[in-house]
Amino acid sequence: MFSTRDVQAIIDSNVRLAAFRGGVAGEVAALPPVQPPLQPAAADRPWLTVEEAAGYSGLPASFLLGLVESRRLPALDVGVRAGGRYRVARRDVDAIKAPTIRKRG
Repeated sequence: MFSTRDVQAIIDSNVRLAAFRGGVAGEVAALPPVQPPLQPAAADRPWLTVEEAAGYSGLPASFLLGLVESRRLPALDVGVRAGGRYRVARRDVDAIKAPTIRKRG
């Protein structure tokens, strides 16, 4: 059974309560409220960091960074930020084609 004070705390501050296992029977512990994620998952965003693009495409991040630096993969230079300096469009990552190898002779 919950005390009136605990029920009011749930109503006022969106505090979740969980049963306490051990100690005095009926004792409860307050858990912090669940926070929603701040940004959508990488699969839902049109712009990706180089690391996210590597995970999305299966290509090495160093390869993608080389394409960006040689200007063969368009990217936005967002400056020094968390997640790296460049953002690439998902559609441009999807458009990367495998190089063809020609036989000599």
